[in-house]
Amino acid sequence: MCCRDQLNPPPNSIETVVRTLNEQSSDDVIVICEEGAATPEVMNVRRVPRYKWNVLRARHIAKIIAEFQPDFIEVHQHAPSGKSITRKFKNIPSALYRHNLVKENDNFFTKLRHERRYSLFSSHIFVSRAARDQFIKAFPKFQDCSYVVANPIDFENWYAPIEGRENIISFAGRAAPEKGIQHLVPALVQILTEHVNWKATLCLGDWQTHEEWATQVITPLLQFTDRCRINKNMPLDEVKKVFRSTKIAVVPSVWKEPFGLVAIEAQAAGAAVISSGTGGLLEASGDSALYLDKVTSDDIHAKLEFLINSEASRAGLAAKGQNFVRLHHDIKIRMNDLQNVRKKIAGTRHND
Repeated sequence: MCCRDQLNPPPNSIETVVRTLNEQSSDDVIVICEEGAATPEVMNVRRVPRYKWNVLRARHIAKIIAEFQPDFIEVHQHAPSGKSITRKFKNIPSALYRHNLVKENDNFFTKLRHERRYSLFSSHIFVSRAARDQFIKAFPKFQDCSYVVANPIDFENWYAPIEGRENIISFAGRAAPEKGIQHLVPALVQILTEHVNWKATLCLGDWQTHEEWATQVITPLLQFTDRCRINKNMPLDEVKKVFRSTKIAVVPSVWKEPFGLVAIEAQAAGAAVISSGTGGLLEASGDSALYLDKVTSDDIHAKLEFLINSEASRAGLAAKGQNFVRLHHDIKIRMNDLQNVRKKIAGTRHND
Protein backbone atom coordinates (compact mmCIF):
# COMPACT_ATOMS: atom_id res chain seq x y z
CA MET A 1 0.00 0.00 0.00
CA CYS A 2 1.39 3.40 -0.91
CA CYS A 3 0.48 6.70 0.67
CA ARG A 4 1.99 10.14 0.89
CA ASP A 5 2.75 11.59 4.28
CA GLN A 6 3.58 15.01 5.69
CA LEU A 7 6.56 16.35 7.60
CA ASN A 8 4.49 18.22 10.15
CA PRO A 9 1.72 16.87 12.38
CA PRO A 10 -1.20 16.70 12.73
CA PRO A 11 -1.92 14.06 10.08
CA ASN A 12 -4.53 14.88 7.48
CA SER A 13 -7.76 12.90 7.19
CA ILE A 14 -6.34 10.53 4.56
CA GLU A 15 -3.39 9.58 6.76
CA THR A 16 -5.71 9.17 9.73
CA VAL A 17 -7.90 6.73 7.79
CA VAL A 18 -4.90 4.75 6.51
CA ARG A 19 -3.47 4.40 10.01
CA THR A 20 -6.78 3.58 11.64
CA LEU A 21 -7.57 0.85 9.12
CA ASN A 22 -4.16 -0.81 9.19
CA GLU A 23 -2.81 -0.54 12.72
CA GLN A 24 -4.78 -3.61 13.77
CA SER A 25 -5.26 -5.28 10.38
CA SER A 26 -4.88 -9.04 10.17
CA ASP A 27 -3.59 -8.58 6.61
CA ASP A 28 0.16 -8.60 6.14
CA VAL A 29 0.42 -4.95 5.12
CA ILE A 30 3.44 -2.83 4.31
CA VAL A 31 2.96 0.94 4.17
CA ILE A 32 5.24 2.98 1.94
CA CYS A 33 5.44 6.70 2.65
CA GLU A 34 7.84 9.59 2.46
CA GLU A 35 10.39 10.34 5.18
CA GLY A 36 9.27 12.55 8.04
CA ALA A 37 6.15 10.61 8.94
CA ALA A 38 5.36 9.89 12.57
CA THR A 39 3.90 6.41 12.09
CA PRO A 40 2.82 3.93 14.78
CA GLU A 41 5.36 1.25 15.70
CA VAL A 42 2.78 -1.49 15.18
CA MET A 43 2.73 -0.80 11.43
CA ASN A 44 5.25 -2.19 8.97
CA VAL A 45 6.47 1.05 7.37
CA ARG A 46 9.06 1.64 4.68
CA ARG A 47 10.08 5.24 4.11
CA VAL A 48 11.44 6.74 0.91
CA PRO A 49 13.29 10.06 0.61
CA ARG A 50 11.34 13.19 -0.28
CA TYR A 51 12.47 13.21 -3.90
CA LYS A 52 12.09 16.34 -5.97
CA TRP A 53 10.99 14.30 -8.98
CA ASN A 54 8.07 11.87 -8.93
CA VAL A 55 9.90 9.46 -11.22
CA LEU A 56 12.66 8.97 -8.65
CA ARG A 57 10.14 8.35 -5.89
CA ALA A 58 8.32 5.84 -8.07
CA ARG A 59 11.53 3.94 -8.80
CA HIS A 60 12.33 3.66 -5.11
CA ILE A 61 8.80 2.49 -4.31
CA ALA A 62 9.00 -0.06 -7.13
CA LYS A 63 12.14 -1.58 -5.60
CA ILE A 64 10.34 -2.03 -2.29
CA ILE A 65 7.31 -3.57 -3.97
CA ALA A 66 9.54 -5.94 -5.96
CA GLU A 67 11.15 -7.05 -2.71
CA PHE A 68 7.83 -7.51 -0.93
CA GLN A 69 6.00 -9.19 -3.87
CA PRO A 70 2.49 -8.35 -2.62
CA ASP A 71 -0.75 -9.99 -3.69
CA PHE A 72 -2.33 -6.57 -3.99
CA ILE A 73 -1.20 -2.94 -4.38
CA GLU A 74 -3.30 -0.18 -2.86
CA VAL A 75 -2.49 3.40 -3.87
CA HIS A 76 -4.11 6.10 -1.78
CA GLN A 77 -5.38 9.17 -3.57
CA HIS A 78 -2.54 10.13 -5.89
CA ALA A 79 -3.32 8.59 -9.29
CA PRO A 80 -0.37 10.17 -11.17
CA SER A 81 2.12 8.48 -8.82
CA GLY A 82 0.14 5.27 -8.79
CA LYS A 83 0.03 4.87 -12.57
CA SER A 84 3.83 4.56 -12.86
CA ILE A 85 3.79 1.90 -10.15
CA THR A 86 0.96 -0.16 -11.61
CA ARG A 87 2.61 -0.10 -15.04
CA LYS A 88 5.64 -1.85 -13.56
CA PHE A 89 3.51 -4.52 -11.86
CA LYS A 90 0.75 -5.27 -14.35
CA ASN A 91 0.38 -8.83 -13.04
CA ILE A 92 -0.48 -7.64 -9.51
CA PRO A 93 -4.08 -6.53 -8.86
CA SER A 94 -4.25 -2.92 -7.75
CA ALA A 95 -6.69 -0.35 -6.42
CA LEU A 96 -6.79 3.41 -6.44
CA TYR A 97 -8.22 4.31 -3.03
CA ARG A 98 -10.04 7.62 -3.52
CA HIS A 99 -10.65 9.86 -0.52
CA ASN A 100 -12.31 12.65 -2.48
CA LEU A 101 -14.87 13.15 -5.24
CA VAL A 102 -13.68 13.30 -8.81
CA LYS A 103 -13.93 16.74 -10.33
CA GLU A 104 -16.74 17.08 -12.82
CA ASN A 105 -15.26 17.87 -16.22
CA ASP A 106 -17.07 17.86 -19.56
CA ASN A 107 -13.94 18.29 -21.64
CA PHE A 108 -13.73 15.19 -23.85
CA PHE A 109 -9.94 15.03 -24.03
CA THR A 110 -9.49 15.59 -20.28
CA LYS A 111 -11.96 12.81 -19.50
CA LEU A 112 -10.23 10.50 -21.97
CA ARG A 113 -6.84 11.20 -20.39
CA HIS A 114 -8.20 10.49 -16.91
CA GLU A 115 -9.97 7.35 -18.09
CA ARG A 116 -6.72 6.00 -19.49
CA ARG A 117 -4.99 6.72 -16.20
CA TYR A 118 -7.73 5.03 -14.17
CA SER A 119 -7.61 2.02 -16.50
CA LEU A 120 -4.13 1.26 -15.20
CA PHE A 121 -5.73 0.23 -11.89
CA SER A 122 -7.64 -3.03 -11.76
CA SER A 123 -10.11 -1.61 -9.22
CA HIS A 124 -11.19 1.52 -7.36
CA ILE A 125 -12.17 2.01 -3.72
CA PHE A 126 -14.24 4.96 -2.46
CA VAL A 127 -15.03 6.25 1.02
CA SER A 128 -18.76 6.70 0.31
CA ARG A 129 -21.49 5.73 -2.12
CA ALA A 130 -21.75 9.41 -3.03
CA ALA A 131 -18.11 9.45 -4.12
CA ARG A 132 -18.46 6.19 -6.04
CA ASP A 133 -21.68 7.29 -7.75
CA GLN A 134 -20.12 10.52 -8.98
CA PHE A 135 -17.13 8.59 -10.31
CA ILE A 136 -19.31 6.01 -12.08
CA LYS A 137 -21.43 8.77 -13.60
CA ALA A 138 -18.31 10.22 -15.19
CA PHE A 139 -16.63 6.87 -15.97
CA PRO A 140 -19.31 4.16 -16.27
CA LYS A 141 -16.86 1.56 -17.64
CA PHE A 142 -15.46 1.10 -14.11
CA GLN A 143 -18.76 0.28 -12.43
CA ASP A 144 -18.05 -3.44 -11.95
CA CYS A 145 -14.63 -2.88 -10.39
CA SER A 146 -15.51 -0.10 -7.94
CA TYR A 147 -16.10 -0.64 -4.24
CA VAL A 148 -17.11 1.38 -1.17
CA VAL A 149 -15.40 1.18 2.21
CA ALA A 150 -16.60 4.00 4.48
CA ASN A 151 -14.09 5.74 6.71
CA PRO A 152 -13.48 4.06 10.08
CA ILE A 153 -13.11 5.33 13.60
CA ASP A 154 -11.61 3.73 16.68
CA PHE A 155 -14.84 4.16 18.62
CA GLU A 156 -13.50 3.30 22.07
CA ASN A 157 -10.67 5.78 21.60
CA TRP A 158 -13.13 8.61 20.91
CA TYR A 159 -15.96 7.63 23.23
CA ALA A 160 -16.92 9.87 26.17
CA PRO A 161 -20.10 9.93 28.31
CA ILE A 162 -22.80 12.27 27.12
CA GLU A 163 -23.59 13.50 30.61
CA GLY A 164 -21.75 16.26 32.46
CA ARG A 165 -20.77 18.41 29.51
CA GLU A 166 -20.28 22.14 29.27
CA ASN A 167 -22.55 24.39 27.20
CA ILE A 168 -20.17 24.44 24.25
CA ILE A 169 -20.80 24.57 20.50
CA SER A 170 -17.84 23.35 18.47
CA PHE A 171 -16.55 23.22 14.93
CA ALA A 172 -13.50 21.36 13.63
CA GLY A 173 -12.27 21.50 10.05
CA ARG A 174 -10.10 23.33 7.58
CA ALA A 175 -10.31 27.10 7.62
CA ALA A 176 -11.61 27.09 4.07
CA PRO A 177 -14.74 28.47 2.34
CA GLU A 178 -16.03 25.01 1.43
CA LYS A 179 -16.30 24.12 5.12
CA GLY A 180 -18.98 26.76 5.66
CA ILE A 181 -17.49 28.74 8.56
CA GLN A 182 -18.57 31.98 6.82
CA HIS A 183 -22.16 30.85 7.53
CA LEU A 184 -21.42 29.43 10.97
CA VAL A 185 -19.78 32.53 12.46
CA PRO A 186 -22.81 34.90 12.16
CA ALA A 187 -25.00 32.20 13.71
CA LEU A 188 -22.56 31.79 16.60
CA VAL A 189 -22.40 35.55 17.15
CA GLN A 190 -26.18 35.61 17.50
CA ILE A 191 -26.24 32.58 19.80
CA LEU A 192 -23.48 33.89 22.07
CA THR A 193 -25.28 37.23 22.27
CA GLU A 194 -28.62 35.65 23.15
CA HIS A 195 -27.31 32.87 25.42
CA VAL A 196 -24.69 34.22 27.78
CA ASN A 197 -24.23 30.82 29.43
CA TRP A 198 -23.04 29.22 26.18
CA LYS A 199 -19.55 29.11 24.69
CA ALA A 200 -18.02 28.27 21.31
CA THR A 201 -14.82 26.53 20.25
CA LEU A 202 -13.45 26.55 16.70
CA CYS A 203 -10.61 24.19 15.72
CA LEU A 204 -9.39 25.55 12.39
CA GLY A 205 -6.94 23.42 10.45
CA ASP A 206 -4.75 24.32 7.48
CA TRP A 207 -4.92 27.90 8.72
CA GLN A 208 -2.09 29.25 6.60
CA THR A 209 -3.75 28.37 3.27
CA HIS A 210 -6.69 30.78 3.65
CA GLU A 211 -5.36 32.90 6.51
CA GLU A 212 -6.38 36.31 5.15
CA TRP A 213 -9.92 35.15 4.31
CA ALA A 214 -10.35 33.18 7.54
CA THR A 215 -9.10 36.04 9.69
CA GLN A 216 -11.81 38.31 8.30
CA VAL A 217 -14.49 35.64 8.74
CA ILE A 218 -13.78 34.96 12.42
CA THR A 219 -13.25 38.60 13.43
CA PRO A 220 -16.86 39.06 14.70
CA LEU A 221 -16.24 36.33 17.27
CA LEU A 222 -13.28 38.12 18.83
CA GLN A 223 -15.64 40.25 20.91
CA PHE A 224 -16.47 37.17 22.99
CA THR A 225 -13.01 36.94 24.48
CA ASP A 226 -14.09 34.92 27.51
CA ARG A 227 -16.55 32.62 25.74
CA CYS A 228 -15.07 31.81 22.35
CA ARG A 229 -11.87 29.86 21.79
CA ILE A 230 -10.30 29.83 18.34
CA ASN A 231 -7.61 27.19 17.87
CA LYS A 232 -5.39 27.07 14.80
CA ASN A 233 -3.88 23.82 13.50
CA MET A 234 -4.82 21.94 16.65
CA PRO A 235 -3.48 18.36 16.99
CA LEU A 236 -6.05 15.61 16.59
CA ASP A 237 -5.80 14.54 20.23
CA GLU A 238 -6.73 18.06 21.28
CA VAL A 239 -9.68 18.11 18.86
CA LYS A 240 -10.79 14.87 20.48
CA LYS A 241 -10.78 16.56 23.90
CA VAL A 242 -12.92 19.38 22.51
CA PHE A 243 -15.53 16.99 21.13
CA ARG A 244 -15.58 15.01 24.37
CA SER A 245 -16.58 18.11 26.32
CA THR A 246 -18.90 19.81 23.83
CA LYS A 247 -22.66 19.47 23.66
CA ILE A 248 -23.20 20.46 20.03
CA ALA A 249 -20.91 20.10 17.00
CA VAL A 250 -21.69 21.80 13.70
CA VAL A 251 -20.57 20.46 10.30
CA PRO A 252 -21.85 23.14 7.85
CA SER A 253 -19.93 22.10 4.74
CA VAL A 254 -21.14 23.77 1.55
CA TRP A 255 -19.29 21.45 -0.82
CA LYS A 256 -19.95 17.75 -1.36
CA GLU A 257 -17.96 16.06 1.37
CA PRO A 258 -16.39 12.78 0.21
CA PHE A 259 -17.47 11.25 3.52
CA GLY A 260 -17.32 13.51 6.59
CA LEU A 261 -14.96 11.92 9.11
CA VAL A 262 -15.30 14.87 11.49
CA ALA A 263 -19.03 14.17 11.85
CA ILE A 264 -18.52 10.63 13.13
CA GLU A 265 -15.64 11.77 15.34
CA ALA A 266 -17.94 14.29 17.03
CA GLN A 267 -20.73 11.73 17.35
CA ALA A 268 -18.45 9.04 18.76
CA ALA A 269 -17.23 11.58 21.32
CA GLY A 270 -20.83 12.20 22.41
CA ALA A 271 -21.75 15.50 20.76
CA ALA A 272 -25.08 16.14 19.07
CA VAL A 273 -24.29 16.93 15.44
CA ILE A 274 -25.84 19.53 13.15
CA SER A 275 -24.84 18.64 9.59
CA SER A 276 -25.33 20.05 6.11
CA GLY A 277 -25.70 16.51 4.80
CA THR A 278 -23.76 17.29 1.63
CA GLY A 279 -22.05 14.49 -0.29
CA GLY A 280 -21.11 11.61 1.98
CA LEU A 281 -22.26 13.35 5.18
CA LEU A 282 -25.67 11.70 4.90
CA GLU A 283 -23.99 8.30 4.89
CA ALA A 284 -21.68 9.25 7.72
CA SER A 285 -24.47 10.15 10.17
CA GLY A 286 -27.53 8.40 8.75
CA ASP A 287 -30.64 9.46 10.67
CA SER A 288 -28.63 10.39 13.76
CA ALA A 289 -27.83 14.03 12.93
CA LEU A 290 -29.93 17.19 12.70
CA TYR A 291 -29.69 18.29 9.07
CA LEU A 292 -29.75 21.82 7.75
CA ASP A 293 -32.39 22.65 5.16
CA LYS A 294 -29.90 25.04 3.58
CA VAL A 295 -26.41 26.07 4.61
CA THR A 296 -27.29 29.58 5.80
CA SER A 297 -26.61 31.47 8.99
CA ASP A 298 -30.33 31.66 9.68
CA ASP A 299 -30.82 27.90 9.41
CA ILE A 300 -27.75 27.14 11.51
CA HIS A 301 -29.03 29.56 14.15
CA ALA A 302 -32.48 27.93 14.10
CA LYS A 303 -31.05 24.43 14.55
CA LEU A 304 -28.77 25.61 17.36
CA GLU A 305 -31.70 27.30 19.10
CA PHE A 306 -33.70 24.07 18.93
CA LEU A 307 -30.97 21.98 20.56
CA ILE A 308 -30.13 24.63 23.14
CA ASN A 309 -33.76 25.01 24.19
CA SER A 310 -34.48 21.27 24.27
CA GLU A 311 -31.99 19.46 26.46
CA ALA A 312 -33.89 16.19 26.02
CA SER A 313 -33.75 16.44 22.22
CA ARG A 314 -30.07 17.29 22.31
CA ALA A 315 -29.16 14.43 24.65
CA GLY A 316 -31.30 12.02 22.65
CA LEU A 317 -29.65 13.03 19.39
CA ALA A 318 -26.20 12.70 20.94
CA ALA A 319 -26.97 9.20 22.23
CA LYS A 320 -28.45 8.15 18.89
CA GLY A 321 -25.42 9.45 17.01
CA GLN A 322 -22.97 7.76 19.32
CA ASN A 323 -24.75 4.42 18.98
CA PHE A 324 -24.97 4.82 15.19
CA VAL A 325 -21.22 5.28 14.90
CA ARG A 326 -20.53 2.33 17.20
CA LEU A 327 -22.75 0.04 15.12
CA HIS A 328 -21.75 1.21 11.64
CA HIS A 329 -18.33 2.89 11.61
CA ASP A 330 -16.18 1.24 14.27
CA ILE A 331 -12.74 0.20 13.09
CA LYS A 332 -13.51 -3.53 13.45
CA ILE A 333 -16.45 -3.25 11.06
CA ARG A 334 -14.65 -1.15 8.47
CA MET A 335 -11.45 -3.17 8.70
CA ASN A 336 -13.46 -6.30 7.93
CA ASP A 337 -15.09 -4.51 4.96
CA LEU A 338 -11.70 -3.51 3.57
CA GLN A 339 -10.16 -6.95 4.06
CA ASN A 340 -13.05 -8.52 2.16
CA VAL A 341 -12.60 -6.05 -0.69
CA ARG A 342 -8.85 -6.63 -0.75
CA LYS A 343 -9.32 -10.40 -0.92
CA LYS A 344 -11.81 -10.02 -3.75
CA ILE A 345 -9.46 -7.78 -5.73
CA ALA A 346 -6.40 -9.91 -4.98
CA GLY A 347 -8.30 -12.92 -6.31
CA THR A 348 -8.21 -11.38 -9.80
CA ARG A 349 -4.44 -11.80 -10.01
CA HIS A 350 -3.11 -13.18 -13.25
CA ASN A 351 0.37 -14.24 -14.22
CA ASP A 352 1.93 -13.05 -17.48
